[in-house]
Amino acid sequence: MQGVARNPLASPDLTGVVAGAACAIVGVISIVQIDTRWLPLVGFGGGLMAGLATFTLAWKGQIQPLRLVLAGVAISAVCVSLMAAMLLFSGSEASELFFWLAGGLAGRGWDLLDQLAVWILLPMAITFMLSTRFRVLLLDDAVAQTLGVSVNRWKLFFLMLTAVMITAAVVIAGPVGFVGLVVPHISRRLFDEQRASWLPINALVGALLLLLADLLARLSPGVQEVPLGVVTALLGGPWLLWLVSRTSRVIV
Repeated sequence: MQGVARNPLASPDLTGVVAGAACAIVGVISIVQIDTRWLPLVGFGGGLMAGLATFTLAWKGQIQPLRLVLAGVAISAVCVSLMAAMLLFSGSEASELFFWLAGGLAGRGWDLLDQLAVWILLPMAITFMLSTRFRVLLLDDAVAQTLGVSVNRWKLFFLMLTAVMITAAVVIAGPVGFVGLVVPHISRRLFDEQRASWLPINALVGALLLLLADLLARLSPGVQEVPLGVVTALLGGPWLLWLVSRTSRVIV
């Protein structure tokens, strides 16, 4: 997302799919009675619809980073507002929904992973195989076009792959924040961004960070486990503040 949007502060929820998937699940649980086996499909559909809305608003003959950011923020704001309204009338399910919205791996079983693994692993494998093409997109658009790369087409393609992976991850673990935002910056300080294994390295560092946060959440001294999203926010928030203080300008 940071490479496509040309913004070092971009995060995976920039396309609105995180808020869209969460809004769909909250809406179904709050309004109708549905078998929990259908919730992954509901969340997946909501996330992809939000992503499609963002891409439609951002497209003006090409993917413009500024329009993408504004469209993603607008779609996310609408979904968050709808979630807040539905939570007010969700009754006894409110506390469970609030815990899920904080994100976490507690109570998640292999059945969820079996349903959604293909929607994460397949786009991830395609992204890894096309990492060379992705590195070309990190160059200036004019340079990439000179090299024979259709910039807008590849940007849209990588955005679609990202939206699919994010939606599936949100359905499994909830909207866990800050991981996708801070991991690339951690990786840049450890490895060269231009190396062929840059994207797999980010995936590994992200998994390790999530594992560390989950361990900290489970080792909390309280009776109730701290939601994973709270821990990642406590880890990522200070990092983001430090990053903003060190960034002289934001690329949009």
